Amino acid sequence: MLNTPEHSANTPHRQATKRMITRKPENTPAQLTPFDCCALSLQPFQHPVCASNDDGTGTVYDLLNIVPWLKSHNNTDPKTGKPLSPTSLIHLHYARNANGEIHDPVTFKTFSEHSHIVAIRTTGNVFLAESVGKLAGGRDLVADVPFTKADIITLQNPHAAPAPTPQPATTDKAAASKELAKAKATTTKVEKVTQPYNASPYSTGAAGASFTSTSLDPLTKGEMALYDEEELMFDDISRDRKEKDRIRRRAYVRMVTNLGGSLNLELFCDKAPKTCYNFLMLARQGKYDNCPFHRLIPGFMIQGGDPTGTGRGGESFWGTPFRDEYDLKGAERHSERGMLSMANKGKSTNGSQFFLTFGATPHLDGKHTVFGKLVGGEEILNAMEAVPVQSGTDKPSRLIKITEII
Repeated sequence: MLNTPEHSANTPHRQATKRMITRKPENTPAQLTPFDCCALSLQPFQHPVCASNDDGTGTVYDLLNIVPWLKSHNNTDPKTGKPLSPTSLIHLHYARNANGEIHDPVTFKTFSEHSHIVAIRTTGNVFLAESVGKLAGGRDLVADVPFTKADIITLQNPHAAPAPTPQPATTDKAAASKELAKAKATTTKVEKVTQPYNASPYSTGAAGASFTSTSLDPLTKGEMALYDEEELMFDDISRDRKEKDRIRRRAYVRMVTNLGGSLNLELFCDKAPKTCYNFLMLARQGKYDNCPFHRLIPGFMIQGGDPTGTGRGGESFWGTPFRDEYDLKGAERHSERGMLSMANKGKSTNGSQFFLTFGATPHLDGKHTVFGKLVGGEEILNAMEAVPVQSGTDKPSRLIKITEII
């Protein structure tokens, strides 16, 4: 029976005695007994009794365990090591609900490891502390008898865990130095965690999502969300600066055409950074080489940037549509001839297509992102506008294409 881990109802004191023979009479927070268990056998009690301590607390035992222990150990409390007589044990009366759960007989709240539980010395009835302090008015509401403050025994108080037993100070200097060196050797070195430069003050939300999802693996550690590096770059480029510094952040490209000349364009990288970056990266990859202008409306604009030449193709540098930038502070407008703007098919659907205006088009403001303007090659833009279109369409009658962008 001594090797059997389960508690035996027939010989409870043998199991408890074997388990407690080497137990030291110390009271540390890490060794708190569950409120519904015997402090000797650590098993659920059937006949609970209480040993009252000098500090107003009480230790709960099972009568079938504590009595054999006291007979075998000269009436010594197994927890405190102080004298304990069987006649001083207080029989406890716990109330249970229909499910067999221990609860408060006044409020009917079930007990838990977070409950402040007390017993009345004169009756043995067990309550929550709030029922005794606020509702009782100095009377046991179950037995209807008066009690005093000294009659209240605390069985469990999670907010006042017992302090660990203090250790005597070491007077030997050599021993103290040895203990200090041992403590330093066993101290875990905490490595300083370096946060990435693009760390945000928010989490990814993956930990919270894992606890509410049935398809995600649980995560117990929060992860810091990171800002997109490109977005940080765009934000830095578009920050307010002095005019001379803003000019330095603009780009200039030459769009070579098959009409015998080039369009020199200034890109507003400071006012539409993501759009300009998309245009420059596509040009760098050669996506605009030999790309035709597929739509021409004299007096309005000429549109290109679709490698298929149909007006339905082309994609951004990232492979997906990207956001508009016409709502940024200081955004340029379609205010004059030669403005370079993004073509789209709705809000935030920018890809690779763009157009050049033949005049002011204010009705396009707030719908298309202006990211550059013509600064040289006006005669080439005039030649483009002069090309006739195919009857009944907006398609130029002769091929107008971009040879390269440099």
